[in-house]
Amino acid sequence: ARQRIEDEIKRILKDAMGENTDAEGLVLTPEMKIISSEFGKNKGRLPWPVERGVITSKYGKHKHEVLKLVEVDNKGVDLTTNPGEKIRAVFEGRISNVISIKGANLTIIIQHGEYFSVYQNIVNAKVKKGDLVQAKQHIGESYQVKGAGTSEIHFELWKGTSSVNPEIWLAR
Repeated sequence: ARQRIEDEIKRILKDAMGENTDAEGLVLTPEMKIISSEFGKNKGRLPWPVERGVITSKYGKHKHEVLKLVEVDNKGVDLTTNPGEKIRAVFEGRISNVISIKGANLTIIIQHGEYFSVYQNIVNAKVKKGDLVQAKQHIGESYQVKGAGTSEIHFELWKGTSSVNPEIWLAR
């Protein structure tokens, strides 16, 4: 399921860059160049996508938490939080897509110039494709599994079509 989700995100990111792409990569409007530059200056200072939460699965390749013989290649981080926690944009940008992916509820992708933030396992989306958002703006809520006392979201950052470790971008 995770591979299907990753493939879908890559397809969406390529589509988002589609007509605005040349041989050098993403071509940005003057406004998006400014947003991209400002985003890049905020490494280690971005607000968390949840007000309260902990990272329960780190970025990159590592052994599965339960299935010790299985290796996971996580393109983001998994955050455990309170049930129904408000999900917030980590920076200003434009909603590139809000889609339903089987096994991941809603996925919201926000473009910040050449950067994209991806929020998965979201319900009750408060935004739609094309909306402009500000940092810390409420974009949806975390999905809660029935009977669970917590919920989990998956959060990714991409520079173009390459994932980057979101943990080093978030404020400590």
